[in-house]
Amino acid sequence: MSDVRKSWLTISTLAVLAGCMFVAADRFADREQAAYAQMHAPVPRIGAVRPANGDMTALPDVSIAADLDLPDSLDFKRATGLDPTSLNDESVRLLDELGQRVPAHLNTSGAGDIVVLVPTKPLEEGHRYTFEVTSKLRDHDGRAFVPHMSSFVVARDVARESIDVAFEQVALNVDSGTAFTAITIGPDQKLYAGTFDGRIIRYTIQSDGTLTSAETIDTIIRKNNGPRMVIGFAFEPNSPSPKLWVSHGQLKPFEGGSITGADDWTGAISVLDGSNLENYRDAVTHLPRGYKDHLNFQPSFGPDGALYFNQGSHTSSGAPDAKWGMRPEHLMTAAILRLDVKKLGDQTIDAQTDGPAAYDPYSPNAPLTIYSTGVRSSYDLLWHSSKKLFASVNGYASGGNAPARAKSNQFSALAAIQRLSQTSDDVLLDVEFGGYYGHPNPARNEFVINGGNPSRSIDPYEVIEYPIGTSPEKNWRMPVMSFGKNVSPNGMIEHQSDAFSGKLKRAILVTRFSSGDDIVAIELDDRGNPRALISGIEGFGGLTDPLDLAQDSRSGRIYVAEFGGQRLTLLRPIAGRSQAHRRSLR
Repeated sequence: MSDVRKSWLTISTLAVLAGCMFVAADRFADREQAAYAQMHAPVPRIGAVRPANGDMTALPDVSIAADLDLPDSLDFKRATGLDPTSLNDESVRLLDELGQRVPAHLNTSGAGDIVVLVPTKPLEEGHRYTFEVTSKLRDHDGRAFVPHMSSFVVARDVARESIDVAFEQVALNVDSGTAFTAITIGPDQKLYAGTFDGRIIRYTIQSDGTLTSAETIDTIIRKNNGPRMVIGFAFEPNSPSPKLWVSHGQLKPFEGGSITGADDWTGAISVLDGSNLENYRDAVTHLPRGYKDHLNFQPSFGPDGALYFNQGSHTSSGAPDAKWGMRPEHLMTAAILRLDVKKLGDQTIDAQTDGPAAYDPYSPNAPLTIYSTGVRSSYDLLWHSSKKLFASVNGYASGGNAPARAKSNQFSALAAIQRLSQTSDDVLLDVEFGGYYGHPNPARNEFVINGGNPSRSIDPYEVIEYPIGTSPEKNWRMPVMSFGKNVSPNGMIEHQSDAFSGKLKRAILVTRFSSGDDIVAIELDDRGNPRALISGIEGFGGLTDPLDLAQDSRSGRIYVAEFGGQRLTLLRPIAGRSQAHRRSLR
C-alpha cells in the first residue's frame, strides 16, 4: 500500500471519530482532511536526467530529458501525470554560462511522465549548460515539483562527416485548425493528411512540391456521428479503385494539454472507397483503447496483401499503474496484429476479446490474428524493400509496474515490481512472426520485461530490479538498434529516391518526436541490417513534434506532419552538404 493511501486511511479514521464527537463539524472536518492530505502527500520530483549532472560528452545537438517521480493522484480515481499547462519557460529551462536562457522547445510524453527540452539551435562545444526545474512545474493535482538543477558540458572537437545530402524546408500554406496525425501520397499522386478530429484532407501536389486545392473528406465523422481520432491509413495495393483502410479511435480532447480518460474497446479499422472516399464500412470494431494515447496505430500493407498494425499497450510496463488509469492488458494489446483482408471480405468483425462473445484471434478461421507480441507502442510500421518488417518502439518511463508470475511446472515464481526505477530505451525492431519483443502481457502468459536479468554481468536490455537469474521469455527477440531514451521515434519511410545519386536510397528515415525534434536516417547493410544512424542532415532539424512522413519517390521530396506545430512541411532536396553525425551500430 502506498504511503499516500496509508495517510488517507489514517486521516479518514480520525475524521470518523471526530464526526461522532462533533456532528455539526462534519463539513469542516472534510475540508481539513483534504488540506491535511495535500500537505502531507508525497510530492513530485525529478528523477534521472540525461545528460547526467557532470556529463562532459554531450553532443551539440543534444536534447535534455528528465524522468518524473510522480506520486499517486490525491483522489485515487484518475491517472497521475504532469500538468502540461505548467510546462513553460518559467518552470523548465536551460541556462548558458552567463545565466541566459537558451531558446528551446518543451515536451512531455503521452503518459505525462517525462520532460524533454530541445534547444532550437546546436549548443556551443566546450560550454557548460545548466538544466533547471522550478516549483512552477506541477502535476495534475496542482502539487509543485521539488526544484532541481544539474549541469553538463558539451564535448569539444565533435566528429562530423560531410555528406552530399541536404534539404530545404518549405512551410506549406495549409491550415486544418488542429493537429495532423498521418500523411500519405495516394495512387492518384495527391497528398492525404489525417487530422486529430477525424477529417482527411486531400491536396493536389504542384510541380514545385507545394500543395493546393484542399478537399475535406469528412466520411469518418459523418458515419460515426461525431469526431474520431484518425491515427493512420493505408491505400490497398493493386485495388482496381482507390480503397483506403483507416485506423481510428475515440477522440478525447486535450484536457490541460494531454489525452486522458478514453473508454476501452473504442478502436476501429474502417474502409473508405468511392471517388471522394464517401463510402464507409467498418472492417474491425471494438479494438482495445488505452486510457491515454495508446490505441490501434498506423496500418501498413505487407507483401502478402495483409494489413499489419500495432495494438498499443494499456500499461507502462506490463502491470496496471496509476499513470495509465489502472487498466490491464488485454489478449491483443502490446502486439502486432495481422488482418487478412481477403479472408475478411465484406464482413465486420467484433474484436473484443473479453465477455461471453469474446473474439478468438487463435481460431483457424480468424481474419484478425496475432503476428508478434510484446510490442509496447509502435506508431508506425515499415515493410522495407529487404522484405523485413520494422517497428520503431517507444519504451516505458520509470515508475511503471512489472507483473508477478506464479510458480508452475515450467517457471519459477516471479515477484511483482512496483515503480520500476529504469527508463527503457526506444528501439527499432526487426519483427518476425511469433517473436516476443519485451513488453509483458499476463493475458498471454508473458511476464518478463525485455532481457530480464539472467547473469551477474551486464546483460542486453536487462532490468536490474529482477533477481539475478531471471531469464527472458523463451521467444524474446532483441532489438536491432537503440535510439536512446525519451526519443519517441514515430513515423518511418524507406527513402526510395535516386536523389543525391542514391546516397539515401534504402535508408530508413524516422521522426524523433521528443528528443531531437528532427528526422534521422538509419543506414542499412546489404542484408537489411542497421549499420549506422545519421543525424544532423541539413533541413531535417528544427521541427516541432514531427509525427509522420510521406515521400514523392520520383523527386525525393519529403512531407512532414508536425503535430505540435499543427502544420505540414515540405523538405525539398537541394545541392549542398551536411555536416552530419554518424553513429556506428556495429
